[in-house]
Amino acid sequence: MRDNEKDNKELDGLSRAITKALLKSKDVLGILFDLKKRNMIEPSAMLALIIKVNDFINTAEKSLEDNPNESKPKGDYIDGRILTKNEAAFEEYISDKFDETEWLKKYGIILN
Repeated sequence: MRDNEKDNKELDGLSRAITKALLKSKDVLGILFDLKKRNMIEPSAMLALIIKVNDFINTAEKSLEDNPNESKPKGDYIDGRILTKNEAAFEEYISDKFDETEWLKKYGIILN
């Protein structure tokens, strides 16, 4: 596999994880629906979001560097609570069935 294909696969994994996290949060979905209803979702807003995500990553990296011995329990979380084995299996099943492209099209979200 070429490096570019590997990078795309890794970015696709990140995209799926972010989508999965968004679907789990009623707060995020509520805000997205509200922004869509008010026609506030635009490419420039998405660019601002990407920049904020980059800032978040930098902050998280610094936090990890400051607390290297701090370990996190393994597992998936929703609303700060770790999922049971069955809940995690259900989330995995649902995320495999979710069509991100169709969802974006349905709600009129355009990512360039």
